[in-house]
Amino acid sequence: MIGALRFRTVSLYGAAALLLSIPVVHSIQPARAGVNDAACSGTSQVTYSPGLTETERPTTISGDYAYTGCSSPDKTLTSGKGHFEYQHVRSYHTNVSGAPGRVVITWSNSKTSTFDYTKSVTESNGAATVHLQGTITAGEFAGDNAVQDVTEPDRDPRNCTTSAGETATSGTLKLQISKP
Repeated sequence: MIGALRFRTVSLYGAAALLLSIPVVHSIQPARAGVNDAACSGTSQVTYSPGLTETERPTTISGDYAYTGCSSPDKTLTSGKGHFEYQHVRSYHTNVSGAPGRVVITWSNSKTSTFDYTKSVTESNGAATVHLQGTITAGEFAGDNAVQDVTEPDRDPRNCTTSAGETATSGTLKLQISKP
């Protein structure tokens, strides 16, 4: 009986020693999907040269985004600005949904993010909503998903009937950049 008790005691000590000798591996928690790296509001200003009329013609479209009121885990990121420019054959009525695009955002912390997106546009009662959805392909937040919605409430289809056409639109925007 004493031998059996001694064996159990030795076995328990042996098991405890074995457990203590196993190295502890600390797991690194992956970034949580859907967590915002940046969320901003702001304004949009787009110009068309020549202006958009009822006739399709080669047009230079350029725009500036002002990102304000940004919230981010990076406390040095409080605002930003973005610019884009491209050529497209357009009229006032051309639907540009499905068109790819790119905007480079320069943040208040001097870092940049390249946002490659696909555009969709919906119009209702003279207002347009421009939805940009894609990925940050370079710079700060590379690999993150990005969504930007621009609302242009001041569109007036009568502008396209003038010889100058519609030369500019403006609106408000919301941008969200999050981990996939």
